[in-house]
Amino acid sequence: MINLFDVMKKLSEEELKEQGALLETLTMTNLSKQTSQKVAHKLVKATNLFAGLMKKEPFQTPEVLTIEERLEQNKQKWQAYAREEAERSLKELLKVRCSKLDLSRVEEALSEEAFSILILEEAGERYDLKEELLPSQKADFIAKFYQREIKEIRKELEKQKSEDKEDKEKDKEKDVEDTNSNEEVQEEAKEGQQGEEEISEIKCLMQLGLGRNKLIRALFARWITLCVQACGGQMTVKEEALPSFQPPRERIQREHDYQELLRQHQRNEAEYEKVLHSLLEADQNLSMKNKVIDHEEKKQLEIQAHIEKLIEERKALNERIEATRQDLSHRANKEEANELEQIEMQRLTKEVKMKEKQMNTYESMLAISAEEVEGATRSIELINMNKEECIAPLLKKVADRRAITSKQLEEEEEKRQKDLVEKWQLAYKDFIFDEECLKSIQDFAPYELLDIERALLELHTVQDKKALSWGEIERKEYELFEIEPDGQSLEHMYLSLYGGEIIVLIYKVQEEINKVKIIKVLKV
Repeated sequence: MINLFDVMKKLSEEELKEQGALLETLTMTNLSKQTSQKVAHKLVKATNLFAGLMKKEPFQTPEVLTIEERLEQNKQKWQAYAREEAERSLKELLKVRCSKLDLSRVEEALSEEAFSILILEEAGERYDLKEELLPSQKADFIAKFYQREIKEIRKELEKQKSEDKEDKEKDKEKDVEDTNSNEEVQEEAKEGQQGEEEISEIKCLMQLGLGRNKLIRALFARWITLCVQACGGQMTVKEEALPSFQPPRERIQREHDYQELLRQHQRNEAEYEKVLHSLLEADQNLSMKNKVIDHEEKKQLEIQAHIEKLIEERKALNERIEATRQDLSHRANKEEANELEQIEMQRLTKEVKMKEKQMNTYESMLAISAEEVEGATRSIELINMNKEECIAPLLKKVADRRAITSKQLEEEEEKRQKDLVEKWQLAYKDFIFDEECLKSIQDFAPYELLDIERALLELHTVQDKKALSWGEIERKEYELFEIEPDGQSLEHMYLSLYGGEIIVLIYKVQEEINKVKIIKVLKV
């Protein structure tokens, strides 16, 4: 609940009227008056002392009205108010004191919820609270910090009072020399009697620091603390009241089972990827071996062509040898013919041997290539056998395991979403949840989901749905939030998750049908 004025109705009349009297009394103007009156009082007494010596008529000593006395007067005034008048007067005082409220621009339409949020923001600045906290969370933190402050200050004042008492006991035997001194002693005695009383919250408030904003924020914090106490000590919605709440043991067991299923699926996924990688690796090796065979076969054709060409060339050389012999045998000069035959035969025979040597080289290359092809063929056979007998069956096995856990996960997530939708439809009857919103919710952990539900419940319970909004989303933010700009006016609010992360909740107020459409919830 963030309407502090509704909660105010739970306060006792005494608490209500005391808060009103405090807001009216503890102002910088009144504090300044007390200081100036004390100074004037001492100046008049000093003047009268001098006047007495000069035998002149003394001045009237001005009365010093302490803050406590002013407070008492205002308390009596507020006690005369009826309950409704006290509530109305307190609300008006809060408007005057709230620096975040521009009185010159206050509209009649300002809701009590929107005003409550301004007061919470004002008081929250005293404790540097995160802006992303929900109003109810701010109220709880403010109450906690305020009570802690008062407790620490009271402890310090009690310590100081004890020390002052010891000092005064040591000075009891001091002689009083003149009337002025007697008056001061009487005043100190009076203060001493007051010091014997329990240190009041008002005195503690006075120690929280002067300055208009500091004092007002402290008084706002006090009023918020009273409201929080009137709500049983906590305004933040308890986990037990949230739709997705489960008893700790049940929640832990369900989450443990889900996480175990998720881990098992991840293991199955990793194993499947590993086997699939082996299959892909085998296919890559097959492709490589087939390329080797294609290359070698192409190479063999080229070698064979070279060999055939060499055979033709050798044949041509042999024919030339025979023709040369026939030609020289018909010459008359046998001696010359023999000499020419020997020279020509040596040259041609040398060429033939060279061709045969080249042929031998190519035949060796052909043999090596054939061995490469044979080795690649054997490798292909082994790879195919490994694929068929080992990899393929194993891949089917791990794929089946992966499919089982994948289906189980899908069923569990569908069940969770179905349960969530049913719970949300029951808890937030005035809300319409966009399909995109329900999908995005799956990305949040259970403890984060509770924080989101707390924000949704707070939004659901307020009358002024725009009171919680940080404003309409600007066009440039549509791309950031991955929203299609269809001309709709969207509100957004930020909230802080338990782990410190910030999320944004985007919604549309459909006033014509009195509904709120939740568009999206995402981390930023």
